[in-house]
Amino acid sequence: MSTFSLREVHYSSESTFGDSSTTTYATRFPVLDAVPTLEQERVSDGSLQSRQNESRPGYLGVRTGELELQTYICGHNTAPTGALTESWLADLLSDALGGINTAQVGTVLNGTPSALSFPTAAGTFTVGALGRIGAKGDGGADGQAFMFTSGGTTGVPSIAAPSAPAAGAQFYPMLTVYPTETGHTSKRFQVMHSSTGAQYHMYGCQMASLALDLPIGGLPKATMKYQAAYWKRSAISFPSSATLENCNVKPITGGSVAWADVGSTTRAILSPSSIEVSFDMGLAPLMGPAANQQTYQTINGWVRTKCVPTVKITCPWETTFETLFDTDGSSTTHKQMMITLSAGNDGSALALYFPRLYPVGMRPSAVTDVNGVNYVVATFQGREGTTTTNDMTRSAFRIGLG
Repeated sequence: MSTFSLREVHYSSESTFGDSSTTTYATRFPVLDAVPTLEQERVSDGSLQSRQNESRPGYLGVRTGELELQTYICGHNTAPTGALTESWLADLLSDALGGINTAQVGTVLNGTPSALSFPTAAGTFTVGALGRIGAKGDGGADGQAFMFTSGGTTGVPSIAAPSAPAAGAQFYPMLTVYPTETGHTSKRFQVMHSSTGAQYHMYGCQMASLALDLPIGGLPKATMKYQAAYWKRSAISFPSSATLENCNVKPITGGSVAWADVGSTTRAILSPSSIEVSFDMGLAPLMGPAANQQTYQTINGWVRTKCVPTVKITCPWETTFETLFDTDGSSTTHKQMMITLSAGNDGSALALYFPRLYPVGMRPSAVTDVNGVNYVVATFQGREGTTTTNDMTRSAFRIGLG
């Protein structure tokens, strides 16, 4: 008998949606779990019979599938001190959400940096992208993440640094993933068990949901659920010769939750005991005949209908969140939030940025118990930013992998 825990997961981007003629894959990537759901129903014959207990065998229905993957959320996987290279996780996230920026180039600061200006001689900052400055405990930017409102050789953060960084401090650019309304690329996946013939191919896959598990002091995880247009099984040699990709990840420590009114650069720090980020994602199938379809295949594409973020934080009790909640309707005060989840300089850093958040849900009045201390839960919904230059600058959230 073969062991269930011995598995491999591979993927490739599809040049033609749902093309099941190929069984080769570009990338073997690390997963904590992979759960494929392979569906094909036998549809009842349903014919009228002359005897009450008589029936006839039914007919094969369509094939569809679902794949749930759980992974650690890694960063760039190597120290991003120069040009960026797209990682396997950035590739999966960007093809699902629609956009990625890899154009920034790391270097060291020069001249006279300040909390609101990061000059370099030859670095490349991109408006709307994320990056980190310095290192933990340096007395300057502290290795925290920022969203830049100016590009070129001088970066200007949307929220001020903790203090002025020193000349010579390192600028670490981050792979910046963000949602778009179009431009999503489908994937094909191979889930391999060690039993002979128990290797499954899933085609025309697009992400239907994304959940981030962000335990303070623990390792961040992502659960990605894909809908598949078609699947098949074939016998592939196990184990394969493909190399398993790296996954540099660090606990959620040494970061910060900085926020400010939209349009203000004044840095205020929150100290949440927990951070919950969810995404209301919509995915609609395109049905009907198309080239390269197999028997029992009916889906010829997917359309992303929405991707709206919600942020829930549990913070020490104070009236600040009630005051914000009471700004009503068009007079609502919007907040920007820059979350540095980890600040390692070895390609393991992680950050989230929300350009405009407003209160939703229940009034943040009730006291909740966290380790015997009074806390309060506040919930915010993200909306697009006010800088409409391009998809990245207007995106409702950005994920930074550095």
